[in-house]
Amino acid sequence: MFELLETPPIDALHSVAQRYKADTRPQKMDLGVGVYRDENGLSKVLASIRTAEKAHIEQQISKSYVGLRGELDFIDAIEGLIWNGNSSSNVASVQAIGGTGAITQALQLVKKTNPHATVIVGLPTWPNHISIANQLGLRTKTYGYFCREEQILKLNTLRETIKGAQAGDILILHGPCHNPSGEDMPSKDFLDILNLTQQHGVIPLIDTAYYGLGNCLDEDMALLRQAFDACDQLMVAMSCSKAFSMYRERVGILFVKTSTAKSAALAQANLEFLGRTSYSMPPSHGAVAVSRVLGNETLRELWQSELKTMRERIVTVRSRLSKSADKFPCLGAISKQKGIFSLLPFSPSCIEKLASDHGIYLPTSGRINIAGFKTGDIEYFLNSLEKTSNR
Repeated sequence: MFELLETPPIDALHSVAQRYKADTRPQKMDLGVGVYRDENGLSKVLASIRTAEKAHIEQQISKSYVGLRGELDFIDAIEGLIWNGNSSSNVASVQAIGGTGAITQALQLVKKTNPHATVIVGLPTWPNHISIANQLGLRTKTYGYFCREEQILKLNTLRETIKGAQAGDILILHGPCHNPSGEDMPSKDFLDILNLTQQHGVIPLIDTAYYGLGNCLDEDMALLRQAFDACDQLMVAMSCSKAFSMYRERVGILFVKTSTAKSAALAQANLEFLGRTSYSMPPSHGAVAVSRVLGNETLRELWQSELKTMRERIVTVRSRLSKSADKFPCLGAISKQKGIFSLLPFSPSCIEKLASDHGIYLPTSGRINIAGFKTGDIEYFLNSLEKTSNR
């Protein structure tokens, strides 16, 4: 039977990582990696998380299941992060297996309640958005969100796409720090887009993975609160991978806002059932660590300080790169973009030359990880770029 399987598409980022790993040159750069790294190229466990984990390990008395909804203290802590103790009404919520799991569960719920819905995705995007929808048998429709060559948003295209959608369709939007472009909508436009979805019966699904890494945390959470207030129906998938540097722990959460308390209860029951038939119960360790950090004033302040350090390093690297815009105009927009990614208009031949001639690896899309630059890397990158035929 299994010989009938087809080979799935190769993951572009995995391919880049494999080439980088196989390169034996002492001077090389991995700009395809999808994690935050410090100036020494390390993705460290945060001190706040390490302290919380140590306390948890010393104090835990059981490894029993946590229940279908997940770690309740974790859910309460994330709700508190967003709403400051005044949660929105008619909201179902479950702990998820990272941000990917949250998006998957959201679209599983869509498939169950409206199998004919179309999932609308702006390009470029995180490739898994389309892959997950396709894997679930949902229709997808794409539109141009960001022009890589001109480094500009195409919000009028988004507005026209919403106007042409059917009630019950799903619009995937990125929270702070768009992946892969780093180009966020201004807050006013973001809220205008949400209001437009409500006029046309389109349900937004906001993928929120990079909060606190572009703007300050309070600003990002305020935008999420406004989104919940603006929408009668809304889904928000949140990951703790980036902001808490907990990638391998797979900590996430899904919120589903409905129009009534009855429909919220139905959504809650169905989300728990979907989890039960997929992974049964979510893991505990990472979620407990996050809840301990957010629930302890000292650890929370330490985490916010660590998050600020990450954010400021990203801003510094962006500023240094953009100073070469006179020589490389494509770098000019980097300073105003947010988060760990930007999408540069490099040709495939330029990207291949950077890899083969200089040991600088990035995917063919042109996405670079701003946090992938170690101390001293920027000058080498710019010198290498100058030696290629594409500026």
